Amino acid sequence: MNWLLITCMDAAIYVVTVKETAANILQQFKDSPQTDDEETEKRNIVRAAARLMKADIKNIDTCRDFYPDPSEVRSLEKTVTYVPQSLRILLQETFSGKSCDLKVASIGQSIVQLTRPRAIVAPIQYGLAVQMHQHFGSRFLVDSLHSHGFCLPYSEVLRFLKCAANFRGTNISTQGRFGQFVADNVDHNLRTLDGRGTHRGMGIILAVTPGVRDTTSIPRCAL
Repeated sequence: MNWLLITCMDAAIYVVTVKETAANILQQFKDSPQTDDEETEKRNIVRAAARLMKADIKNIDTCRDFYPDPSEVRSLEKTVTYVPQSLRILLQETFSGKSCDLKVASIGQSIVQLTRPRAIVAPIQYGLAVQMHQHFGSRFLVDSLHSHGFCLPYSEVLRFLKCAANFRGTNISTQGRFGQFVADNVDHNLRTLDGRGTHRGMGIILAVTPGVRDTTSIPRCAL
């Protein structure tokens, strides 16, 4: 029996798809023409396994209204369990080494993100993109990693930064901690032929110690 899967995308666009159950996929494999060719038989098994894993990925509960909270990125256990069990077993059986959980989580979430790019914001994909931007500030680096399927695009990083700034605001509590404001200015095009197009800006940050880890999820707003 096929089920109808109704998904609400951005801007309230409803997508209706047919979801194959595991029983249907296995029945299709059983009913497929039998052959003595070993290579053909292996390909049929691989295709059936791929359809089973894709069905599991489509069953993942999705929410694009919020970015993953920090615990979903920091916790190795959570990053591994985010990957569907069928895909997790495949990667664990494929990779060598005693401790490959991080690789399983990373490659597994990359596959999940690439399978459902418009419905899912995978924690590692999101966390790696933000981390690379924070450390290097390079659009080329982030988009290069994205083109290889390892993180979200640079445009999504900018969206996250805007959403975080709007959500956090300037209300920062320093109760029980030491806070230090740091300010600096920036000048752009100090001298131009017509005296126009110059810019002088001032930026202020607040450094607080000891630091605290915030586990609040950032709303993913429409910009």
